[in-house]
Amino acid sequence: MFDLGLMRERLLTVAAGRVYFRLSAGEIVRLQGDVKAYLSRGDRALSKVQLLALLEMHFYLCVLSGADKEALSVFHRCRDNLGVNSPKVQAMYATLLQSDGEDAVGYYTKLLQDEYEYSTDPASYVFLSKRLLAARGLEEGSPQMIEQVGALLERFPLDAELWWFMGDQYLCAQGQLSKAAYCFEQVLLSHALQLLRFCTARRGAVVHEQSGAPGELSRALEYALRSVELSETFLRGWSLVYTISKQMKGKDELVQLARSRLQSIEESFNERDSATARYILKAE
Repeated sequence: MFDLGLMRERLLTVAAGRVYFRLSAGEIVRLQGDVKAYLSRGDRALSKVQLLALLEMHFYLCVLSGADKEALSVFHRCRDNLGVNSPKVQAMYATLLQSDGEDAVGYYTKLLQDEYEYSTDPASYVFLSKRLLAARGLEEGSPQMIEQVGALLERFPLDAELWWFMGDQYLCAQGQLSKAAYCFEQVLLSHALQLLRFCTARRGAVVHEQSGAPGELSRALEYALRSVELSETFLRGWSLVYTISKQMKGKDELVQLARSRLQSIEESFNERDSATARYILKAE
């Protein structure tokens, strides 16, 4: 049975993490089919923002799988909704240029110079600058790549994705481990919420392990619920909610909710999380 709610959450999670760029060819084709099938159902619970996020993912899946005509059709739909001046639409157009062997680098360069260099929208500038870096196809860890990422970081020192990317570049370059470590430290500093999420769930696990008394179980459940409130797709948190709720009376609805979340994670494209969720569900 095709569960629209579970499929919606699964696809939106994949789209938000942009993990589809790291999938194998077979997984890309399967995911493209899932997105197409889901969108054809006309889910009324899907907001316009969520729809556009899935359309963007669908576009890149079509490009990656070589479905050029379908990619062009999805591009036109996104352009009609977002307008030709949307950075996302401009990035899609550059992707079409690149897939046709045309000058995407020149397009990005002119676009940044003419429309974004003195813009009051720094988020769009850094977004398109990242795409320009990707389009240039520079060697990982090369002095040219490090120099260009460094120039972006000087202008946008709070961008965690740039710090992460720079750390990867230093890892690829020989003798740059201390610089790579510094870059990843900057990522941690800018992601305090994710650290709080992890620590909150871990605190719940510690309380759960310390005592099976009803009061302690309630406190452990409170920590676990707080962790999934911070991140609704957090596997560790839902595992704790599921495990603890089953030990408590009157928590049947919570058990069902946690089970459905774990089933959704089980269907994800993260193999490790999927295997972990499957193990937890089979252990009941």
